[in-house]
Amino acid sequence: MGDAHRAAAHHGRTTVKGPAWVVACEALRRAGRSAPQRNSERSHACEGRRRAPMFTTAPLPPIATARRRSHTPRIAVVALLAALAPLACARGACAQDFAPAAPAGPQPGAAALLERALPAEAPLFALESSVTRWLASPALETRAAAVAFAPGALRVALGLSQTGDPELGWTGGAIGAGLAADDAGFAVRALSRRDRAVGALGRASSRDAAGIEAGAGAWLAAGGGCVLWASAPQLMATGESPPLSRPLEVGARWTVRGAAVWCVLGAPRAGDDGSRLAGLSLGGADARVWAEARDGPLRASLGAIARVRALVAEVRADLHPVLGETTRLTLAWRPRSAR
Repeated sequence: MGDAHRAAAHHGRTTVKGPAWVVACEALRRAGRSAPQRNSERSHACEGRRRAPMFTTAPLPPIATARRRSHTPRIAVVALLAALAPLACARGACAQDFAPAAPAGPQPGAAALLERALPAEAPLFALESSVTRWLASPALETRAAAVAFAPGALRVALGLSQTGDPELGWTGGAIGAGLAADDAGFAVRALSRRDRAVGALGRASSRDAAGIEAGAGAWLAAGGGCVLWASAPQLMATGESPPLSRPLEVGARWTVRGAAVWCVLGAPRAGDDGSRLAGLSLGGADARVWAEARDGPLRASLGAIARVRALVAEVRADLHPVLGETTRLTLAWRPRSAR
């Protein structure tokens, strides 16, 4: 086990068993909790083994057509937001194998659809490649590639990622699909991951050899430059639990003359009272800088986005007071939308 993995295990003060992604990333979740919160969770250790959460929601309202100016997508999104609201107190998780370098909320390209289940407003074709270095450790790097296409109102994305080295890393594959118009959009996403170790191949028939999760999200243009969204990346999970816990998040963003501000509320998890995030961005379509602040513990994220014709570069740094910085770089080919 490398130094980064030993440090991650030491932070939790308990031994974590399971696939490599659980051992390598459990400290990310535990470091975000205070000591009283961790003690509260230890007091419930007698509950038994970790169980992957299973949530059942009502079927999404059917959409017969997806015309750009139709009210049907708006009605469907309102219904989906209402369906997700009761899950605010439920625990969720997200492996962040395809986390975008862009800030919170709906964003163009494939990553936001694969990771947050939030489809892009404008139809576009995109090719994306990204690399993430977790905790400033070369042993914990995620490399991902994704493609997105949008025939009409349909939004579809496919992605493949690898994290860590062949012995302690894992491979993930994801798909996202949904509908979007000028004023609303909703989508579903699914992701599966498996250890890269040779021994994991011998367990191909075992339910615990892989982790599978699925979730949904939606956004709604409320008018006046305001966009509302809800993202629940893991409404269902089977097999091994994902490494990082992240429940339902709801957010709002206001955009006025090239400036944008947004806020996000995360639902409570066991032992905490949820999370809060606020952000600000300045710039135009070709260049933009942004910053976010999040609590639990208090930390910041900084990023920049630049475009030259169809080539887009995004860079992001997440600063953590305990574990250090996580950096992410995305290079994408995204022709401008015809809208």
